[in-house]
Amino acid sequence: MDTDAIAVEPSYLVPTHLRSGQSIGPFPARLLLPLVYPTVFAGIPLGVTAWMGTHGLLPPAVGAALLPALVVSPLAAWWLDPPAEHGALAAAAFVARTYRTPKPRPSTPIAVYRMPTFNLETASAPLRRQARAQWGAILNGLAHPIKIIVRGRSLNTLPVVAQLREDPREVARDLGAWFEAQLASEGLIERDRLLVVPAADDAELQFRCEAMDKTLRQARMQAERVDPTQLPLLRTLTWDPAATEAREEPEVLEEGTTEALADGWWTRAYALGEFPAAILTNWLSPFLASDEPLDVAIDVEPQDANDIKTWTLTPKINQLATSAPSMKRRIALEQLQALYDALERRRVAPFKVGITVLVRANSRQAVRDRSLKVEQRAKHMGAKLHVLRWEQAAGLRQFDPLQTRPLWGRAHLIETGTLARTYPWSDGYLQLADGVPWGEAGQRPCIFTPYVRANKGPHMAWYGTTNAGKGVGAHMLWSRLHLIQHIRVFGIDQDEQHEHCGRFLDYLGGRKLSPRDARDTAEIVLHQDDGVVILDLSETDPREAGAIFAAWADVVKRHMLAHPGRSILFVDEATRIAETEAGEVALREAFQRSRHWGQSAHAMTQRPSTWFNTHVGRAIQGNCDAWWCGAQQPRELNEVADALELSDEEKSFVRKAGIGMGLLVSGQRRVTLDLYDKLSPAEYQAFHSDPVLAVPAPIPLHREAAAV
Repeated sequence: MDTDAIAVEPSYLVPTHLRSGQSIGPFPARLLLPLVYPTVFAGIPLGVTAWMGTHGLLPPAVGAALLPALVVSPLAAWWLDPPAEHGALAAAAFVARTYRTPKPRPSTPIAVYRMPTFNLETASAPLRRQARAQWGAILNGLAHPIKIIVRGRSLNTLPVVAQLREDPREVARDLGAWFEAQLASEGLIERDRLLVVPAADDAELQFRCEAMDKTLRQARMQAERVDPTQLPLLRTLTWDPAATEAREEPEVLEEGTTEALADGWWTRAYALGEFPAAILTNWLSPFLASDEPLDVAIDVEPQDANDIKTWTLTPKINQLATSAPSMKRRIALEQLQALYDALERRRVAPFKVGITVLVRANSRQAVRDRSLKVEQRAKHMGAKLHVLRWEQAAGLRQFDPLQTRPLWGRAHLIETGTLARTYPWSDGYLQLADGVPWGEAGQRPCIFTPYVRANKGPHMAWYGTTNAGKGVGAHMLWSRLHLIQHIRVFGIDQDEQHEHCGRFLDYLGGRKLSPRDARDTAEIVLHQDDGVVILDLSETDPREAGAIFAAWADVVKRHMLAHPGRSILFVDEATRIAETEAGEVALREAFQRSRHWGQSAHAMTQRPSTWFNTHVGRAIQGNCDAWWCGAQQPRELNEVADALELSDEEKSFVRKAGIGMGLLVSGQRRVTLDLYDKLSPAEYQAFHSDPVLAVPAPIPLHREAAAV
């Protein structure tokens, strides 16, 4: 492999020196100024007064002179962030809240968008750059504050569970019971990603929403605006993630110095105190898409570029230019001057950004244990989290959509480059509307269906070598689509071990037909209540397979036109079918026109390189907006990667993929899908490809051999 051809994203240096303090010689200015000025302007007069009052006694005079500096000495602790005065005011406010009932906050008009996600974990460097540029363009055009909320919740139910529990078929009820037990034991996570747009009044809100809708469409982000009637419940989920009814405030809120108890849930809130020195796109994913159900709030306030240049950058550059020479000062000056130039040329915009992280658990000890993991994770990232001491109630309210301003003293002044790389919309999960559970992706159940309105067609291709898991994965998907959504399944099985028309067919209670040739196939009559019908071609002449499939596809087409609905027509070993003219024409027809009668065509092959070298293979891949790619033979991987346009990261994943691991694509979404050991015991018995061999009877010994 030519490593020079691999596009690698360079690290981005965060301009964190905007908050660096001025030094006077080798000493921080925050150390000297609180000590020198009180001593000079207040201490010396007190010392002289004490000297005169005690008739020249030195100790009282020295003590009086140092008293003002001693009083303000906490302000000299330059290493504290936020500074000491922030903590003192927060503690005073904490004490005041214990004796005073908080006033109700005024209602602010807001609009909330539920945002789509884009998986950057397996994206190539150009795709990462494109996603960053799209999000950066939205940020640069902001003229008002926005708030981003990512809520993580432990997943303990799925809508299909109740549906399967009430199904009259025993096989469906068993699947629903298994789903219910699996969700309770695996600790899967569900995340909701929200974009909040505030306004001063309804007219301003409408104007901002129209502009935001247009901006999101231009960036190809299919956001869904939350119905205003759902906002009260959305707010209630801030302090009670299990709430089913809306409440204006928590029924119980007990605030401690480092934890809070809200309606039975223990929480601990952190503020991001320091960014890593260098970041990559999606650097915050350990918090935004991790295996911990964390909540993250990002408050973004656009700042006036001229004010930042005049009142922040210019004084900071002058201060650093006159401070003690050091390597840190040189780097800081370079960053500040580069930022000034970028602002002047309007390549970036300045923002005041506050990032809050909330840890939630059922007990105080559990929230402390989980908080320790979060702190260690931040340390490994090179970032720093500051626990909101004395401010836990305020930290919890940061996740209320109505709270649209950063916490006082906890915000950072950063520019578009840093904020765009703090990409909040990246996640490796895939959950499509009207889909069925199918494996796991991104620590969440993958909810998938080939029937997606935004895609060109509902067709799907399956690529994988022997034992890659494509057969089991296909059976999982087809059976669940049939049991949950009553989608009919038709196909052909050319395998001598009856991979599709054996245990899989028995599990679904379908019919097996064994036509001898295309004429027999054309005479097949499907019944209106046929749910699963598969042809067994294991004993037919392989040269007849293409013609038989062509006749079978025509039978299914006539049946679907007579009894409208949705169906799946699958063909295994599609390369063999495409070798004949009749099979090639039928395959083209199925993948180009069958969507008009509600049919989803599926092609499976373990020889993808041969498949992509045929005209029909390339045409079918072009008509498939969904495909699954499992492990490949090393000699085929390069050809497959070129045909499927895999990024270097995706190619590496496919190279290392184990059984049941694969890359799933649906339209523009690409996720790594884990199907291994994600099926019920009944499904495993029906789907696994291990041959079922009868135990042979022992061969009796001849008497002559026994006599010897």
